[in-house]
Amino acid sequence: MKELQNAYHKALEANCCSGAAPTRCWFYKDPTTTVKATVDTLVARVPVESGPNQEEEILDKDVEEEGGPEAEHDSEVRAAHSPELFSTLEEASQSQLSDVGEAQTGEEAPDRTFGTQPPPLLSPAERLRRIRKQPGRTEEDFLHEVMMHSVAEKQELKEWRDSEKRDQKKNATRQKEAMEQLLNIMEHQADTLQRHVMRIRAYFLLLALPKNRGGESPPVPVRNAPMCTGPRAQFGPVYASRQTTFTLEKPGLY
Repeated sequence: MKELQNAYHKALEANCCSGAAPTRCWFYKDPTTTVKATVDTLVARVPVESGPNQEEEILDKDVEEEGGPEAEHDSEVRAAHSPELFSTLEEASQSQLSDVGEAQTGEEAPDRTFGTQPPPLLSPAERLRRIRKQPGRTEEDFLHEVMMHSVAEKQELKEWRDSEKRDQKKNATRQKEAMEQLLNIMEHQADTLQRHVMRIRAYFLLLALPKNRGGESPPVPVRNAPMCTGPRAQFGPVYASRQTTFTLEKPGLY
């Protein structure tokens, strides 16, 4: 900060002296102010002096010395070529800027595809022609589109409900079939268990009965004898004596 103030005061004192060459402070106009715009430190700051250049002064002197129609012709040629010169300079600067921009975009985004280009701008006549080609939409057309959209939504909702009902019916039938199969299996197991229980009871009753006087053993139940159903079911399993022709078995567990 001190260096800035010293440089500013020196430049101010030099400008106040009469007959001295004008000097400028290379930092700020006022040491207490700050720069509003961002300053690029990479680009060197070159002071631009107002007034004609040395080349222009030399050309003006030559023209004044020569004079006559040739000087007028040269001035006209210079005036005619000056816009061309400015245009060429502007084109060169634009081409340089475009080259720099392409280089930067190539470095920043190497994966960008150059095939996608923005659409060309249309003229007002082309825009008007395209607008006229499009049919005008009225309120009736808008209402018709809304109704069609609502009808399509209702149809989709109905189809979804029908599919849900079909799935529910299929699941109900499958559950019913599975339940019937389970009940049949349980019924068969209950019948088998009941037969085994009745045979065990009959065996223990035979063991408890005394032998007959004739030495004959009590009747033995036949294995795999069918269970009696109906009024005879109360008498228990079928018994057979030794005089019968059925296959007899000794009492025992089975």
